[in-house]
Amino acid sequence: MGLFKRKPGRGERLGPGEQRFVVVPRADADSYLRPLATKAGDRVSAPVAAFIELAQHGAYVAVVTPQRSGEAAAAGWLASTAAKLGYSTRVCEFEDELLVDIADVNAYLTERLEQFHREQTMGTDWFATLSGTAAMITTTVRAAPYSPDTVELLAPTGFGHDAHVAVCSWLINGLRASPEAQRRMDTGAGEITDQELSACWMYGYYLRACENALPAGAREEFQKMETG
Repeated sequence: MGLFKRKPGRGERLGPGEQRFVVVPRADADSYLRPLATKAGDRVSAPVAAFIELAQHGAYVAVVTPQRSGEAAAAGWLASTAAKLGYSTRVCEFEDELLVDIADVNAYLTERLEQFHREQTMGTDWFATLSGTAAMITTTVRAAPYSPDTVELLAPTGFGHDAHVAVCSWLINGLRASPEAQRRMDTGAGEITDQELSACWMYGYYLRACENALPAGAREEFQKMETG
């Protein structure tokens, strides 16, 4: 498993796209990943920008409904909470200097966001571009996470896809077992599969990447939305 965290005495290497990584034995991986999952869960209720909260609440529509029709209240809540968990995971992964020691910056993604907005690929405004790009990346990473064609789009990869899948699984299982989730599901208000919840988690994870890659013009537009 490749991790970007530097450890004394372990050789640093270059991966696809000349990304730095350090190989960590699988037996040691849990010592990194479980604290990350715990931090992400603790942070899930932390305040975020209004446009990010709106995008998180739209996770079901952005990720799940293209695959099926209809929405139920419980399923929508689970989907948005999974997206919040994915978002908070990326925040914790890159902002804690003890975990990943590189900045969560992707100039290539910024260029793609600018292109999508200019060509109105995802919609006519920056919100549609932001949420649509996060959904597109989610589809891409779930289909071909190791493809050389996606290296620039997914950078920086932090702990790596295998680690993200493990953290996602732990958090989704915890979400399923939470009293609030049990209360909502007991009403029979709707079903959502673990695979769909994992997609929502990935959507939230890459929503954070897209937020960090927003160009100046988009940030100004969102700032105006925040201030009314």
